[in-house]
Amino acid sequence: MGSKKFDFMCTFDVLKRLKEEEFIIEDFFARNIQMEFPDGYSLLAHLHRTGVAINTQNQSIGEKRRIVQSFKNHTGKAYLNFKLLFVYCRKKSLS
Repeated sequence: MGSKKFDFMCTFDVLKRLKEEEFIIEDFFARNIQMEFPDGYSLLAHLHRTGVAINTQNQSIGEKRRIVQSFKNHTGKAYLNFKLLFVYCRKKSLS
């Protein structure tokens, strides 16, 4: 299974956006997470349940089916790697 990148904001951009929205950042940290699944289809099912989707907007039904089939064909362990950003912040007071 080939890896597909998602277009998530990096830590710097998230913190910048919060500051632009007048939040005061007290603290933040990031954690790298790896989840293991028994097979590719279990990983795909997890992504579906959590609302994450592979960007298939410009792909035909046949191409989408091939993507699902590639996950089904991956019968060995599959790994999902991601980073969680935790931010402790507060909105600037209006006074």
